[in-house]
Amino acid sequence: MPITTRLFFAALLALGALAAGAEIAPMREITHDRLVGIEHAIETGSAVVLMPTSENGTITVNQCANCKAQRLTVNAKTRYFATNQQLSLADLKALLLPGHPVAMTVFADLKNTVALRVVADVQAPSRPKNR
Repeated sequence: MPITTRLFFAALLALGALAAGAEIAPMREITHDRLVGIEHAIETGSAVVLMPTSENGTITVNQCANCKAQRLTVNAKTRYFATNQQLSLADLKALLLPGHPVAMTVFADLKNTVALRVVADVQAPSRPKNR
C-alpha cells in the first residue's frame, strides 16, 4: 500500500478517535412557554345563538339554554361557514331554519370580543362546477 494511502487512513483513524472522545453539548431543552393562544372556541347550537343582523353588528352566543349569554362583535373580517364551505352572513342565516337546530362553533379573539369565524354544522347547497 502506498505511503500516502497509509497516511490518509492513519489521519482518518485519528480524527475518528478525536470525534468519539469529544464532548457533545447537550441540546437546549425545548419549552412550550412561548405558545400563545390567539382565539377560543365556543361550542353552541343555532337554538341558542342570535345571529347578527348586519356585517358590522353583534352575535349573541350561549353555550346552553340556561348559560349566561356572550355578546361578540362581528365585522367585515368575520367569516361564516356551513361545515367547510365559506358563505356570506345572509347565506348562512338562510340555512339556519327555526325548529331545526344545528351544532355551531364560534371562534373569538382572546384579546377582545370579536368573532373571527362562525361555523354551522349544516350542509350548504352544492355550487355548480364551471365547465
